[in-house]
Amino acid sequence: LSPGGNHIVRKSKESSVTVPDVPSFQSLIDAADKAVSDGSTFEMHDFERACGIPDRMLLPKGQKNGMEFALILAVTDGSIDFVHSDADSEHGGTHSHCGAHGETYPDKRPMGFPLDRRIPDRRVLDETTNIKLTHVRVFHDEHEHDDSHDH
Repeated sequence: LSPGGNHIVRKSKESSVTVPDVPSFQSLIDAADKAVSDGSTFEMHDFERACGIPDRMLLPKGQKNGMEFALILAVTDGSIDFVHSDADSEHGGTHSHCGAHGETYPDKRPMGFPLDRRIPDRRVLDETTNIKLTHVRVFHDEHEHDDSHDH
């Protein structure tokens, strides 16, 4: 991040803590039948990661008229707790939500750090320069899901 304002747009499926919904059994049968009939490849790479929350649940659904949530953001220096990069890891960054057995991954801090512990007083949030608390409204759009839009 640069000092000052930063505008970040990211789709939920780009998150390292989410996974796509598991395909239905019927869709697997249909894809396998299609691959056999036309000689195409039956790919399942999108579903190799089993650890994570579904893409569609990264953000709360909200309500049509908006639903208020407290959003807390903590920015820390990842280089201090750095363990290894995605390129160095046999996991390719896919275990950032659940870690990897026998390893410290993705960094040396507990999951959710520094918000992994009880915050005894609101002033901790207000006076800590790398933590920001704000209230946001999440609106639920009744339109069908379209992968071409950011979520």
